[in-house]
Amino acid sequence: ALKGRAEGYYGLALESLEKCFDGKAVDLISAALMDLTIAAQTKPGFKCLWKLIGDCCLCLHDVAPNIARPKVPAPLLGNHGDVILVTKQELLQLAARLYSHALSLSDGHSSFLLHNMSLAYYYQGQLLQNISEQDSKEKLNTALQIMKNAVSLSPSNHQHWNALGVIASHSLVAQWSLAQHAFIKSLHVEPNNAIAWVNLGSLYFINGNIMLAHSTFERAQSCDPGHVQGWVG
Repeated sequence: ALKGRAEGYYGLALESLEKCFDGKAVDLISAALMDLTIAAQTKPGFKCLWKLIGDCCLCLHDVAPNIARPKVPAPLLGNHGDVILVTKQELLQLAARLYSHALSLSDGHSSFLLHNMSLAYYYQGQLLQNISEQDSKEKLNTALQIMKNAVSLSPSNHQHWNALGVIASHSLVAQWSLAQHAFIKSLHVEPNNAIAWVNLGSLYFINGNIMLAHSTFERAQSCDPGHVQGWVG
């Protein structure tokens, strides 16, 4: 019952984020975390609970740091007491730890958990970019290695390849050849993915390949005319 109610809170939070009701989403995630913590304490061997808690933390990655401050049950942070108001960085660190714990319950053989854990490190790296370049690079390189592991486990998943390309094309990682390879592999698996076409076009544009970028953005437009980013190019 607790898991079901938490999933309801999580779903409503995602809807609120789509409508830019960020404050409401944060409140809903706080409520979901309360229920899920109780459920996880009751059934600590259920990896689905730890994954869902991680997903709740991760979904606020695009929310402004001054708003993305949910109330997290103290036991999730290894503390005593009731709830703790966390920063966005602490929330993303918690997400990474939760995915790691869920992976330990599945012997490390879950490309989807690896995917999400990689994103948790990637968003941490983005958040640290203007604070500490060295710390940012460390988080981004960790994200890169974890996403490579996800790709190795599930090479037919186009989302893993696309995410690998996004991480590799970050300015502090700048592995352009790997990024190009990853985006193209993603498109080999799912050729009608406008997001991957846009990412590949952006990579070409950043590296001065204007003609290739133009044709790639055209492919994105034809795949999904409603995908706004495809028209930016």
